[in-house]
Amino acid sequence: MISTSIAARSLIDIERFYTYTSIEAIENDREAYDQTLEELRSLKRQLGVTNVYALKQIDGSFFFVFDTDNYSDTIFDEYARFPVHERAFLGEESAGIMNLVDQYGSFNTGAVPIWRNGQVIGIVSTDIVDIYMYKKAPEQRTETQSLWFYRLF
Repeated sequence: MISTSIAARSLIDIERFYTYTSIEAIENDREAYDQTLEELRSLKRQLGVTNVYALKQIDGSFFFVFDTDNYSDTIFDEYARFPVHERAFLGEESAGIMNLVDQYGSFNTGAVPIWRNGQVIGIVSTDIVDIYMYKKAPEQRTETQSLWFYRLF
């Protein structure tokens, strides 16, 4: 997951990413933004991962800048905080399980920081569906997710 996130990070122009602070900023650079998004989607298809996305942290919240989900035009929507992403925002390459008790399921996730002038300005993350959790009965999923969450803290 980390190597896929690193590959995805190499497709993102750091200076452009830095300027993407709002939907309006992206609209002003729409052609380059769309090209990068298509390159990220192509990488996703080539490697067979579930999703590739880039996040920024603004006022303590995480927001999508790029999201390769074909069913979503998510730009600057808020994203849930998970330890794997928090570690990447602290400058670490990070991997772990995002266990979700909702319609999206459970994912194995890798995340890497996007650096600019020695500071983390965002992260790139890759998800694949956690097949083990997916195949468990719903009551076992909840129990396992609760245990995993408890172990994180």
